[in-house]
Amino acid sequence: MRNLKDKKKPSLIMHILYYFWLFFTIVFSDKVPLYSNICAIGIMVVGAYYLLRDKRLVIHREIIWLLFFTLFGFLSAIWSPIPSYTLTRAKTLLKLLVFLIMFVSYIDKTGDTEFLLTGLEIMANIIAIYTIYRYGFNSLKAIMLTNGRRVGGEFVNENTLGLFLMMGNIITLFKVICFSKPKRLLFVIIPFAVSLMTASRKVILIIPVALIIIFSMKMKSQSSADNKMKSVFIVVLVFVIGISIYNTPLANTLRNRLSTMIGNGSTLDYSVRNRYGMIELGLEIFKEYPLLGVGLNGSLAYANGTYLHSNYVELLATGGIVGSLIYYAYYLYIFGKMYKVKTEKTSSWRNLGLLFFAICLITDAGAVTYFSKTQYLYFIIFAIAIGKHSKASIIE
Repeated sequence: MRNLKDKKKPSLIMHILYYFWLFFTIVFSDKVPLYSNICAIGIMVVGAYYLLRDKRLVIHREIIWLLFFTLFGFLSAIWSPIPSYTLTRAKTLLKLLVFLIMFVSYIDKTGDTEFLLTGLEIMANIIAIYTIYRYGFNSLKAIMLTNGRRVGGEFVNENTLGLFLMMGNIITLFKVICFSKPKRLLFVIIPFAVSLMTASRKVILIIPVALIIIFSMKMKSQSSADNKMKSVFIVVLVFVIGISIYNTPLANTLRNRLSTMIGNGSTLDYSVRNRYGMIELGLEIFKEYPLLGVGLNGSLAYANGTYLHSNYVELLATGGIVGSLIYYAYYLYIFGKMYKVKTEKTSSWRNLGLLFFAICLITDAGAVTYFSKTQYLYFIIFAIAIGKHSKASIIE
């Protein structure tokens, strides 16, 4: 029988690597990817340890899908205008595939799932505090009091920072509302404030959607008047906070960024006009190459080295109908599986998975996510949400 200490040691190492991987992926990945890659390799090594120990590889259906999408990526280099671009993206998908296999293998062998959510919560707070440290209180105060100023651009993409902090907040709010843990609201304050300072439109849109979904889940499941009163109190608290910041310069910045998403001509800001232009370009490419697209990453050849700012349009343009169906068939599969989960044991994971599913659909409209590292972390959560014992094959 294995020593208990020996069992815990790989788990502790995995937790530490996972936390550092999240930190380096969000804060340094774009400019210094080395740190994030080292942590990812460490995670794969721990996953390989469990594979070698049990001498079997468990491949879940949720990962088989990524295998087919990766193969499509390599094949699309055949018709890509610049094959080297496409092969680069396909290699990225292959790395993510190996990473996912090892990570899910660890979870499957140990049943260690809670650290995924706890890590997102903890790192949301740590990264928010790190952001405050980078700017300093005086600079942040100046940003909050100045219309149009945003936090995050000096060291990371504002949208990336805001979305990650919001995801950590959503998990905490999910626990607060659905499991009646009001004390955890303390872990929301700093990440929520910093995520608003990023003035990300996606964050602004996701906040009300997430709250509506979470409260809907809570109201559907709760039975006691006491629980309902707690939910009403949280709603009132959120409303009061919203009213209190409504007339601040920060709120004006948020409203201005939302208002510039609609309108026409000069009423749209530069970034919105640029995004709309990229989307129009992507749809034109899709009309010309509807079946297979121009190869993954091929949009760089048409859009002056940039992406098309929408995962839906990017995949239609670069993967055509075939590539888009392969990718989004996974979403349909996951949604169908999660919807069928009714057991008490997995219902909380199912609800959280459905919440993240809705958020992913929203973010896909305004960002290219199919090769994002954190996106595949959410896919792991989806896999757990439908029951981690669903296996496609076992290779001895």
